[in-house]
Amino acid sequence: MNPQLEKELKYFTCNRDKFYKDYPGKYLIIKDCKVMGVFTTRAEAFISGSRKFNRNSFIIQQCTDRAVNQSKLYNPKVTFV
Repeated sequence: MNPQLEKELKYFTCNRDKFYKDYPGKYLIIKDCKVMGVFTTRAEAFISGSRKFNRNSFIIQQCTDRAVNQSKLYNPKVTFV
């Protein structure tokens, strides 16, 4: 995994309880160890992140009361088909 994305995921993991309290069930875009957006659906988060960060990587993580198990890491060099 990309070292920057590992850093973003670690940031989320360390702050998961606070994020869950503030944004239960929401999807967060995390970039540069900051919450850059809060969304109701993963699709909304993906569209916004793709527009905002263009060719840069970011993560989308849903705030749940469980441990991280399904982070979505987006790298613009990867094409989804």
